[in-house]
Amino acid sequence: PYCGEKQQEEKKPILDTDGDGLPDDWEKKYGLNPNNPADAAEDADKDGFTNLEEYAAKTDPTDPKDHPDYLDSLKIVLPLQPTYMPFVFTGATKIPAGWRCEFFDAKQKDDYGRLGRTLTAVIGEKVGKTDFVFKSYEQKSEKRAIKGGQGMTKTVDVSEATVERTTDGKVVKLVIAASKKEKPVPVDVQATLVYERGSVQNFDVVSGSTISLNGVKYRVTAVTAVGKGAKVSLEDTAHPGKVRTLEALEQ
Repeated sequence: PYCGEKQQEEKKPILDTDGDGLPDDWEKKYGLNPNNPADAAEDADKDGFTNLEEYAAKTDPTDPKDHPDYLDSLKIVLPLQPTYMPFVFTGATKIPAGWRCEFFDAKQKDDYGRLGRTLTAVIGEKVGKTDFVFKSYEQKSEKRAIKGGQGMTKTVDVSEATVERTTDGKVVKLVIAASKKEKPVPVDVQATLVYERGSVQNFDVVSGSTISLNGVKYRVTAVTAVGKGAKVSLEDTAHPGKVRTLEALEQ
C-alpha cells in the first residue's frame, strides 16, 4: 500500500447456514442448531417471544427475564370513555361519633331484589363493598334565586361528603344529591388496552389499575386525553419508577 493510504478492514460475512435469520455464531452461543431453520420460530425460554424476536431485540433467548418489552404489543383503543362514581351522596345524620352519611347505589339490588340500595358509613368506613372510604363531611348551604320569583331566594343544601379510593388514593368530593335519581358524577377517564401477542386480551383500565402481561405486572399511573387521542402511562411494578407511556393519535 502507498504511504498514508488507509486500509479498509474487510467485514467478515455473517454466516447463516439454515437461512432462518439467526447467525450461526449466535445460535451456537445459545445452544440452538445452525442447521435447523425451525428453531427461529421457537420460544426457548417460554417468555412469549420467538428466538428470532429475541435476536432482533438483542436479548437472551435462554433467560425468561430478559426479553423484548411486552408493552410493544400493547395498544390503546380509542375513544376514551368516562367512568362514574358507583353511588350518589344522599344525606347525613349527626351521631355522637360525628356523622353518618348515606349513599345510594342505583345499580345494586336491595335485600328484596329490587334495584337501588342505600349504603351508610361513618368516617373511616368503606362505602358498602366499593373501593371508596368515607373521609369527611362538611355541612354547607347557599342561597339561590327562585325562577320567576322576582328576586326571591331559597336556601339550598350543598353539603359535601369526601370519599377516597383505596386503590390509588383518589379523592372525590360529592355534593348532596337533590334526589336518588340524580346521575353519579364522572370520576375517571377509562382506556381500553389490547394486548396483541398470543391470545388477544382486552383490558379496561383507569389510573390505579393493574394488568398482567405474561406474568409481568404493570400499574397504570395515568390515563390522559390528548385532543381526541390518548396517552396511557404504565409502571413495571417489579421496577418502581420504570414508567413507559403509550400514545394513540387522534382518529
